[in-house]
Amino acid sequence: MIPTPDTSEAAQILNLKKHVGAIQMHAKLTLLQRKLVNVLMYNAYDELLSSETHKMSVSDCSILAGFDSKNTAVLKESIRGLRGKEVEWNVVDADGHDAWGTSSLIAGAEIKNGTIEYSFEPILKRRLYNPEIYSTLNMAINKSFNSTYGHALYENCSRYKKVMSTGWLDLDMFKKLMGLKETEYSVFRDLKRRVINVAVKEVNQLSDLNVEPEFKKHGRKVVAIKFIIKENRQLPLLIDFDTPGFKSKPELTEDALLQSLINDIGFTKTLANSFIKKYGHDYVEGNLKYVKSKLEQGQLIENVAGYMKKALEIDYRPKASLMEKELQTKKMLKEKEVKKLTTLKAQHDKIVATKVTKFIKTLTTESKDKLVAEFVASMEKNEPLVYQKSITQGIENKMVAAFFRNYVLSCGLVQAPNFDEYCQQHQSNNKAPELELV
Repeated sequence: MIPTPDTSEAAQILNLKKHVGAIQMHAKLTLLQRKLVNVLMYNAYDELLSSETHKMSVSDCSILAGFDSKNTAVLKESIRGLRGKEVEWNVVDADGHDAWGTSSLIAGAEIKNGTIEYSFEPILKRRLYNPEIYSTLNMAINKSFNSTYGHALYENCSRYKKVMSTGWLDLDMFKKLMGLKETEYSVFRDLKRRVINVAVKEVNQLSDLNVEPEFKKHGRKVVAIKFIIKENRQLPLLIDFDTPGFKSKPELTEDALLQSLINDIGFTKTLANSFIKKYGHDYVEGNLKYVKSKLEQGQLIENVAGYMKKALEIDYRPKASLMEKELQTKKMLKEKEVKKLTTLKAQHDKIVATKVTKFIKTLTTESKDKLVAEFVASMEKNEPLVYQKSITQGIENKMVAAFFRNYVLSCGLVQAPNFDEYCQQHQSNNKAPELELV
């Protein structure tokens, strides 16, 4: 029987909370650079504010980013490129204020003795940690993409999977999110064939999302695009099982394993069966792969059967990396912390929503319309997707309502603690009241 990936555990171990401002970066990055940004953020996240620099092994980095760890020249070139790339964000922060900023993607990096040591700019670190608005990116999926466009579309659609649509994006905005210049693919037919179709196909084949593009026309000309987002229920069949946090997927059936032990190693059928029964299928197969790899590399082994017996006794399988061990030991603490923060966030959101609702009810119709108009105008430049939804659906839309509450707070019209302050006030509580997310 072939084990399936442990998706419930992996989702909590291998997910990166990536700031939406960072996801919506308008930078021309290679596919490997996009993957590396996520891997470096993921590795540093728990100690982002407490440590000036962060470390991870080149081998761990290569596993999560999906590249050849021996090709350090490519790794160095990609990191060097990140040092010169700028990310720009324009979001509403925890206090409800518009926040614009810019920073290089990484401040510096050094590779020594098989280890990468790197750092982020202080202002970017504060934005990346515990972001007010974030999208959860799965690191197993992060490594699987083959095109920059597919990777970029997945990152941006992840933000909107709860509302199941990106909303309308004008083509210039879409190009920016794909890392394209406005002048590139000026003929829509080419943009659709070389960018949109490629990106959609990859997202649907390789990720936990299923996206479908829709197009808005002005006359005969396509002027905007949006993506309908659904859960991809085929994910368990698509995940890369070699990613840390997932169970190994046996490559051999029971009969194939038995035949390999007999034909390649020289065991008798009785002996081979006894080892499989004693150690288990996965254990035996893992050690068999190790022994066969040595033979394929040309290593001279006089007694292959004896070497295999020793491998089974000692266990020659590659050991879990330091990163994997650390992730497993932190798992329980992370689960508890995430659960508490989620509950606190729900409680805080409900308090804010109640205060804002009460305030709105005290306004005259004229005052309310004026406030809403000012809010919509502020979104036009800073949050074009929210602006579009506010025009078509009004502040009743859940996403628009969340931004509207922050806007009311930023104007000083309602007094309420921001989320960080609220967490500090309740950090001594073992359990916060469970409230429904608003």
